[in-house]
Amino acid sequence: MGSSIYYIKELCSRLKGAWFGADVRALAIFRITFGFVVFCDIARRLPYINVFYSKLGLIDLAVPPSKYAVKSFSLLSSFTGPTEVTVFFYIALISAFLFIIGYRTKLFHFITLVMVLSIHNRVTDIANGGDIVLINFLIWTIFLPLGASLSVDSIRKRLSMPDPGSPEGLNNIPPSTNNTIYDLAYFVCLLQIAVIYLYNFLNKDGQRWFFHDHDPTNNWADGSGVYFMYQLDAFLTPIGNFIQDNIISIPISSFLGASVMLLEASAPVLILLPFYMKLSRRLLLVCLVLFHLSIGMSVSIGLFAWVMIAIFPILLRTDDIKMLKRWVKKISRRPITVFYDTDCGFCHQTARVLRSLDSLSNISLAGESSDVEKPPGYEWIKDQSIVVYERSTGRVWH
Repeated sequence: MGSSIYYIKELCSRLKGAWFGADVRALAIFRITFGFVVFCDIARRLPYINVFYSKLGLIDLAVPPSKYAVKSFSLLSSFTGPTEVTVFFYIALISAFLFIIGYRTKLFHFITLVMVLSIHNRVTDIANGGDIVLINFLIWTIFLPLGASLSVDSIRKRLSMPDPGSPEGLNNIPPSTNNTIYDLAYFVCLLQIAVIYLYNFLNKDGQRWFFHDHDPTNNWADGSGVYFMYQLDAFLTPIGNFIQDNIISIPISSFLGASVMLLEASAPVLILLPFYMKLSRRLLLVCLVLFHLSIGMSVSIGLFAWVMIAIFPILLRTDDIKMLKRWVKKISRRPITVFYDTDCGFCHQTARVLRSLDSLSNISLAGESSDVEKPPGYEWIKDQSIVVYERSTGRVWH
């Protein structure tokens, strides 16, 4: 009985960590990548304001829709002039930018959601799957603490804490160790990604995507789905044209089609699998990024591929963040010492901001009285500017 209770508790603990536990640094990376795609989605529509979004466009705003028609929410129903709509779009861009940098994240997340939803619902006839996924994740992630790390909000929070008052005190501030949050909204996001791939798998015609015995009466029966995709000349990019002319064929299409079906069938399982997560999630992330990158670079069919790539950081675990930090630290500059005037309030506040931004712990702070090695010529330049010293190479910046 005791062992059964132990295994049940262990399973519940694993499910809690796998389905509801998210690293706030992974959420911050998601905010940046996803916000960038949202910004690009708004910006790419700017040249078409007069065509689709204003009263000068293809849709006659003076004709009221039928009372039986589905009415979609859109603030652009109240802004119809070209100038008004243009201002609306630029406000949306500013809001998306503030969301990316994490300034009052919740507020500008909500404003961006309302703006993008209004833009998409203004002309639903040109929407595609990427637009739907974009809106879905703007809605679900509004309940997550996307601004808890790598953001202006996180810097403001650290600056609101008691000031140690000295470079040594700033250096001794311990890094945050509580980076994991547990939230039902995170499980919903995982479930949303899993459902996307599940229905992509179910909606594919197996005959076109799997290799079968050759049917002489049907030349396109054997795994020709990918082949047909690369025959859509109007949608191919230069890379897609190269693939069409030099790579794609029915045998290769059969192999790629079966690989896509296998990837989309296994993705929901690997996303929700509470065991062997370090291996399964990393393998899945690599395969999915390569899959969507190949589609996004070769076929111009909207933002779906780029939206999915931007969403994937939400799948990163704490171990993945630690691994990424080690990689970045290897290619970043060597540790440096920043000397500043400790009697200057502005300089000290700048040093506090630097300390908040130093997620790799590559910066140490010092003053004139600090018991550390000073750079050559320090006495001559200390009163002129902040001095940055890379001890391992002897390089000095000021």
